[in-house]
Amino acid sequence: MSFGMFELLILYDIFSFSYPIKEKDLMREIIEKSTRLFGVRRLALITGSGENWKCVGYWGFKRECDVWKEIENEGDNRFLCYLRGGKLGLLYMEQANPLSDRDRRLYTIFARRVEELLNELKRTEELERFRTLMEQIDDAIFLIDAKEGRFLDVNRIACKWLGCDRSEVVKTGILNIPSDIAKSLKQAIRKAQEAKGGLIFEDWWRCKNGRKIPVSISLRCIEFNKEKCIVAVARDITRQKRAEKKIKYLSFHDKLTNLYNRTYFEEEMRRLSKSRYFPITIIVIDLDGLKIVNDTMGHCQGDELLKRFARVIRNQFRSSDVVARIGGDEFAIILPRTDKQVAEEVISRLRRVIEENNAHEQFPLSISLGMATAEEAGQSLWEVFKEADDKMYRDKLARGTDPLRAAVHILKVALLEKDHLASSHAERVKKLTHLLGKRLGLSSAELSDLSLLAEMHDIGKIGIPDHIFHKPGVLSEKEREEIKKHPEIGYRIACSVPVLVPIAELIRQHHEWWNGGGYPRGLKGEEIGLLSRILAIADAYDAMTSDRPYRKALSNDEALAELRRRAGIQFDPVLVEVFEKIVLEQNEQIRS
Repeated sequence: MSFGMFELLILYDIFSFSYPIKEKDLMREIIEKSTRLFGVRRLALITGSGENWKCVGYWGFKRECDVWKEIENEGDNRFLCYLRGGKLGLLYMEQANPLSDRDRRLYTIFARRVEELLNELKRTEELERFRTLMEQIDDAIFLIDAKEGRFLDVNRIACKWLGCDRSEVVKTGILNIPSDIAKSLKQAIRKAQEAKGGLIFEDWWRCKNGRKIPVSISLRCIEFNKEKCIVAVARDITRQKRAEKKIKYLSFHDKLTNLYNRTYFEEEMRRLSKSRYFPITIIVIDLDGLKIVNDTMGHCQGDELLKRFARVIRNQFRSSDVVARIGGDEFAIILPRTDKQVAEEVISRLRRVIEENNAHEQFPLSISLGMATAEEAGQSLWEVFKEADDKMYRDKLARGTDPLRAAVHILKVALLEKDHLASSHAERVKKLTHLLGKRLGLSSAELSDLSLLAEMHDIGKIGIPDHIFHKPGVLSEKEREEIKKHPEIGYRIACSVPVLVPIAELIRQHHEWWNGGGYPRGLKGEEIGLLSRILAIADAYDAMTSDRPYRKALSNDEALAELRRRAGIQFDPVLVEVFEKIVLEQNEQIRS
């Protein structure tokens, strides 16, 4: 195909189209060039396809509806070109004279140029829409040319990670960007092209600022402006990874003590049973007295005791050992590659450390412990665990009342926390009751119970709300009723401690009156236990002869006079008479 000089000038003018930003700008330039170069009298540009056709603009027609009518008519002075086979739209041009071959050739070239410009315009519009969407997303988004391996576009997050401006990124091929991100994407492009449904994977990317972050990357092949492209979306999953790590930690750790939990312990038992880490020793520990602490001082104090014990045992074992809380007050330790001799040394050290810890703490730690060793592979670790558990219970029985003494000590401390005068009061009452009990000829067993009763009779006070117990003013009727509940509370506490069970009923009775006017059950006379009647006299005498914030102490004579006055009403009259003689004798001895 040859062109004359005039035609070449026209071709040059055709290809000198500017790159319009909007369709209306393109239409303005089409009108200007077609009327000047070809002298067309009417033209129209229609975009879209089928039912989605849209008339972008027309020239020479009175109304838009006339455009659609003329397109359907035929004529030798009309030129109709379907752009990209009708998928992009069509261009209609009409001149006064019939079209020559040269006219049709130039019109076709003109139409193809319009087609290219529409393609570019459409691509630009789609890119702008895509970019607008990308900027609303907080993930890094990369639009990549699948053939040439260059970035077509990126959003602000991607620019931030790459450390480049958008203009720099778009002009640069992936290979030319010195970044872990670009390398990672280059390796993923080939895989994404092979994967039919796209590609999703996780990786670690080092950003321009040096920060390394975990990312989830999704790549999918798409057709963008009839070109094969890859959209890569990378999401910073730092928070997700932290959450997963936290969930994993919580799934294998006890939330209160931060030791391993039973789930992890059982998992390690299964794993180690198939390992080469034999001999394996298992230690089972029970924290004595926890229930007493929970019942008397509340679960917060019990939790503190658990956390303290956890800190102690955590520091006594290797990082390769499994230290776990497997129940409320139960702990278990797995010691891989540890024989019986070494395990005995570990246990001795643990007991020594607990003793040292108790010397500096208000509440003593008391433990029952059992240990067993699987010497070689093939032995069932669960059987070894059961053996250690059985030994722990035998240890608890062999040590007898040690845990019980610890429980009583905890209760005494709890009462002292509630009532700072309780300790000295209990000691004085203990001496007075012992003198009276001995004068009455009580047996040694009865005297022991009487001494324990003197120490623990007010234990129910720890269950009275602080705002009532420490109220500086006069108590209301309702508050007095709350105070009267302490014998019943003390009874329930004593029933939960085996060593206190024999005196539980006596604790409940220590505010009953001889005439039945006391509480909580209105017992009278000898329905009230002898030890409770003895305690009631000693308790009242010490209270009267001791200073209180609201009154001065009475003299011995005044206190004895009050006991005589209340004899037969509140107190056993026979016991009051015996008690008075003892006090007078004691005073006489002091004077002499």
